[in-house]
Amino acid sequence: MSEVVIQVDCLSKQYRLGQIGGKRLVDDVNRWWAKLRGQADPRSKLGSQWSANQT
Repeated sequence: MSEVVIQVDCLSKQYRLGQIGGKRLVDDVNRWWAKLRGQADPRSKLGSQWSANQT
């Protein structure tokens, strides 16, 4: 028989999407990438744009 070398109980995973907080991860990544490059928010309403310095 083999003996237990490592045992883990109550392990979980948590994702923190920060201030963007959309419904899909792909949308959050696209918004983050646009913000990083100083471009308009791809999910914003027509005519509105965020500042690249805004956090």
